[in-house]
Amino acid sequence: MTKQRFRAVPYDTPEEVVTEIDVWDKLRYDVRVRVEIKLKDGVKDPQAETIISVCNNSPDLGANMIRTLIMGKYFEIEADENFNIVQLCDRILANPVIEQYTITDIDKAS
Repeated sequence: MTKQRFRAVPYDTPEEVVTEIDVWDKLRYDVRVRVEIKLKDGVKDPQAETIISVCNNSPDLGANMIRTLIMGKYFEIEADENFNIVQLCDRILANPVIEQYTITDIDKAS
């Protein structure tokens, strides 16, 4: 394996400050997924309701133009092929009582 050299700083930086990045260290995963988590239908989201209310009552934020706002979170995970991502989601990342999640294979999606 040949080491490839990438500049991790702007090109006008002196050569002795340039950092070498081993490309092969970045490629040591088998699976790369994106986990998107949002509240299940019917679960109240006071934070989203507040954002809608503030925007709809403010002329400079588009008064009465927002109908729906869904908030959530996402994680991008690189892991070994045998890693149980569903178990990670069920136990740590999401609360299965009030949240739902989708797992997308990033490498296959692009």
